[in-house]
Amino acid sequence: MSQARLDVVRAMAAMAWSDGRMDKKEMEKLRVLGKRMGLDMSERSKMEGFLRSRPSLDQVDFSGLNEKEQHAFYMLAVHYAYMDKRVKPGELKMLDTLAELLNVPPEVRATIDEKAKAQAASQAKK
Repeated sequence: MSQARLDVVRAMAAMAWSDGRMDKKEMEKLRVLGKRMGLDMSERSKMEGFLRSRPSLDQVDFSGLNEKEQHAFYMLAVHYAYMDKRVKPGELKMLDTLAELLNVPPEVRATIDEKAKAQAASQAKK
């Protein structure tokens, strides 16, 4: 089992739960993520547990990710936060936590956040 793949799914599930609930759209997106990452049966079973109850990030280790992967992962988390077009306080707190865990510099974070806001705004107009 690849702990790194499972840690990514765990963190994205924690992001989805950060507003206090896991909705169907978030579950669907997480299942797609798990499939794309090639999770095996054991990992998929653990992922389903993350969908039923909020996972902890206490034992998540992102030290194996390079800078590009850290930034891409943070960008994915931001897109999850903006999935419903608005970011709630719990989601902001989780983004703060992930930015710290992923060592995303404030200027990179600001750029990613602005791109996600603009994208969410353009999708809201459609």
